[in-house]
Amino acid sequence: MLSKVVTRRLGAAASGELSALQPAAAMDMLRTVAVANYVAKGRREFTSEDVRIALGEESLQLWPNPNPNPNPNPNPSPSPSPNPNPNPNPNPNPHQESLQLWAALASSLEGVPLVKPIVEAKEGGLVDGLFQFKHLSFQEALSGQFLVQVAA
Repeated sequence: MLSKVVTRRLGAAASGELSALQPAAAMDMLRTVAVANYVAKGRREFTSEDVRIALGEESLQLWPNPNPNPNPNPNPSPSPSPNPNPNPNPNPNPHQESLQLWAALASSLEGVPLVKPIVEAKEGGLVDGLFQFKHLSFQEALSGQFLVQVAA
């Protein structure tokens, strides 16, 4: 049900930069923020700083990569790799796209789906804002979805 609401809201927001948004990416972003609030002792209200931490560099220590390589090569070639970088992920922060998505949605007229701004944020929702999920059950459901996804 929540994904249908997010899909509908993204469809209504489909203008300019937001037209290319994928509902799955928005749901991943919302799940990550929700579970970060849950881990923070069930925090109901959260700040722009909390969002940056949940979706930023610090999240790498807490959450798995949302886009792991689904087909790792089980038989690596014995020849040296032409890429000297041992990290196959060119993006050092797999959540960076989620952070950019939050900023784009927060600065849109409709705002972030399922999230209510309590104090209007600056700089695309990433500075001085205070938010909460529109209903606590949304935050709880998204947290549960995240944990099921990680356990699978």
